[in-house]
Amino acid sequence: MPNADRIRQEQREIWSAAAAAWQQGAETPLPIDPTTERLLAQAPLGPGMRVLDLGSGAGNPALFIAERVGEAGSVLGLDLSPAMVDGTSDRARRRGLTNARFRLIEREVELGVPDAAFDAATARCCLMYAPDPATALTAVRPAVRPAGRIAFSTWARLDRCPSHRLLVEAVGACVALNAEESRGLSLPFTALPTPDIHLAVCREAGLAEIVTHEVEMAIEAESAEAFWQGRVSRSGPLLGALRAHPAEAREAVAEEFISRLRARFGAGPIHFTDLVLVTGASVPG
Repeated sequence: MPNADRIRQEQREIWSAAAAAWQQGAETPLPIDPTTERLLAQAPLGPGMRVLDLGSGAGNPALFIAERVGEAGSVLGLDLSPAMVDGTSDRARRRGLTNARFRLIEREVELGVPDAAFDAATARCCLMYAPDPATALTAVRPAVRPAGRIAFSTWARLDRCPSHRLLVEAVGACVALNAEESRGLSLPFTALPTPDIHLAVCREAGLAEIVTHEVEMAIEAESAEAFWQGRVSRSGPLLGALRAHPAEAREAVAEEFISRLRARFGAGPIHFTDLVLVTGASVPG
């Protein structure tokens, strides 16, 4: 098992490599998705609130949060990737969201924010990448005022996420991954994949009033090629699993994945329904 600092560095490199594709995709504003809607409802948010967003990535949900809390409120997004922070900061400026700031952190357990400085905290599909999710959640708790809410989401088990399962199968058919690469590819679906694990992590972090919801997430594209280009090709876990392999391996995975999509959906549109878990919990006080 890699040590914590090595895991952080790997995640920083992987998501920095994926940042350009994520930022490009985020240039086209889309309606808020069901996972983010449920996440924000678990906070819950209102005008004037101060919100901390962890693993902000390309700005979902931080930019939605900035709109909801209004000019009297604020959101601070933290991320390990300089490329993600720079790209999202620039897009917030261009959208006139002066109440949104983004900052680089070196470690998810050292946030560099004052105690009780926020009314709520969010973490959308990022906590499962932390070396120790319970420790990461414990580090968030002091930043949120007593009775404030912390909300986070993760993917469910791989057997409940068919689009991701298809990708894992395509990779396995084309590339001989070592144990560490296989672990990284499956990490989003093994670290925090059940409500019971969410509950245990929240309790270990000292949180209360814990509620977990299952949210069905539609993952769609007009064609197999569009599905690969628009969604799968920018996958951090995929980039991490294949980064030590030649470019031909990535090309083979793309061909295999697209072939499997066509076998399932033909030439028509692609539609999967994957499962996301969204948990909200309160800071005691």
